[in-house]
Amino acid sequence: MFNTSSIDQARQHLVRQLLDEGAVLLDVRTHCEHAGYHIEGAINIPYDEIGVLKAHILAWDKPIITFSTYGRRSQIAAEKLKSLGLEVLDAGSMFLVENAIREGVANHGFNYTGR
Repeated sequence: MFNTSSIDQARQHLVRQLLDEGAVLLDVRTHCEHAGYHIEGAINIPYDEIGVLKAHILAWDKPIITFSTYGRRSQIAAEKLKSLGLEVLDAGSMFLVENAIREGVANHGFNYTGR
């Protein structure tokens, strides 16, 4: 039986793997939240702006990893992006992404930048 910890570890592994393969890290929080603290190298497009920036996002032609503060907006964003035919991993919370980066991604330009 899986517990939350083992599921989070599996998701962290997928985040690391996709980043190693060149995936886009997409912060779907508001611009104000992103300005307050963020993961350096992540692209900030709030979840409610995805429709407006659809052409820009489709041009990336890479897998996308979404995250937000607690994961709800990340889930909504991932569903929107999947409906566009994109390969998306909903990482859920920013905390999980930070842990994935700390525990295994060897300098891909992603760093935690907080206040």
